[in-house]
Amino acid sequence: MAARVGPRALIRATQVLEQLAKGGQPSRSEISDAATSERAACVMLNKGPYIDEAVTVSPMS
Repeated sequence: MAARVGPRALIRATQVLEQLAKGGQPSRSEISDAATSERAACVMLNKGPYIDEAVTVSPMS
């Protein structure tokens, strides 16, 4: 996730929606992380067979 710290962006990477991307079912904490990442400048998602679903759930879509 990213946050503004003065004029610079602070980027923090986490495993956002990894379980959804790989197994098709998100965990409760992943949905919470995705909701929190709405304030981020960008969100990194991991590859997996359900990546299309993860992109759809992501607040950046």
